[in-house]
Amino acid sequence: MLILWLRQRGCLLVLMLVLMQQQDLAQPPVVADSTDFVTASILVVSPGREPYATAGHCALRMECPSHGLDYCFTYETDINEDLFLRFLSGKTQGGLYVVPTTRYLRDYSREGRGVTAYAMNLTLQEKKELWRSLDEELPLGLYKPFDFFRHNCTTMIYEKVLSVMNEEYVVGRDYQVNREDNRRFFQMVQREGPWTFFLASLLADYVRPDVHIVERQYPVSLARWLQQAEIISANGTTRHLLQSEPKKLVKERIDSSPPFVTPTVAFILLLVWVIAVSVCHGLGVAMTFVRVSDRILFLAYTLLALLLMDVAIVKLFGERWNWMLIPFNVIPFLLWILARHQRWYRYVWFVYGLVLISFMVFLPFYRGMMEWPVELILVSLLLRCLCKFRLESCYN
Repeated sequence: MLILWLRQRGCLLVLMLVLMQQQDLAQPPVVADSTDFVTASILVVSPGREPYATAGHCALRMECPSHGLDYCFTYETDINEDLFLRFLSGKTQGGLYVVPTTRYLRDYSREGRGVTAYAMNLTLQEKKELWRSLDEELPLGLYKPFDFFRHNCTTMIYEKVLSVMNEEYVVGRDYQVNREDNRRFFQMVQREGPWTFFLASLLADYVRPDVHIVERQYPVSLARWLQQAEIISANGTTRHLLQSEPKKLVKERIDSSPPFVTPTVAFILLLVWVIAVSVCHGLGVAMTFVRVSDRILFLAYTLLALLLMDVAIVKLFGERWNWMLIPFNVIPFLLWILARHQRWYRYVWFVYGLVLISFMVFLPFYRGMMEWPVELILVSLLLRCLCKFRLESCYN
């Protein structure tokens, strides 16, 4: 009797589970809003000429045509050239601002930067909640960390959109940027600003190759991701993130292509110059040219070392060690001031040459990639050091 009772109850339990499952499957799918009562769009701004604008900008546009409302919500920070390195190091604060869309577009049109709108395929409730959430955040001011990777204008907008999606999430499939390490990602998004990448890499040395971020976005890398991203609902149904094709609101007028004289080209020319100086020095001809060139090189090296120390020790003190301080420091200048008349001074060139060789071998392993501009500078310095050591040893 007990076995029969358990069988009956077991069959009843199975029947209840099947009915519950069918009820869940019968839930209507999430339907995106097809009306234009409220529209939510992501605005992607093309790169600018300033160092902090070479990767573009991103904002949210919220419209309610029936009430004549049209505003852009944008995450900003009090950033300029002086604070650029602190922005790269994550030591600035950002916050949400709102401006009328006409003014927003007019300002970027004056700069010659393009603006493209990507209308999102959200439900009406999600768009209303998004607008309400944006309005509530406005009074908070600059309160969020603002940096290059984890908290920038793009990631903040992405997080804001996700926060209002009820049991839904967005996925981007087969996206190359999310498979790159931080250094290659930075180089990728700064392909139109190679000097920005070079200076930030040299002065801050902040991009580590061992950190990976799952959802990593930046304005110049966002367009491709948006066009293939999908929204997945709790019941498993999917729909495209974008409601329609991208719309060009402002045409780009400035040339954002990489400059002809990139850091690599510039330092190849430097190496050619150093080779010419070394040949003249070895042959004992055009010695005025050799002396003037050496003084220019030594002065430029010292100024770069002072700038590097100012950034690493003063502006970014205690935040991270900059390995570039090993080949670029003021020790050669101090030794030249104090001991250039000593007989052993020529060995300074030899020792410093060994330091350069060691650092040239170490740098590609540390950064995970070959950075030719820095390597070319090191080769140029190494060539002059060994040349001076050999010739001064012969003279003595």
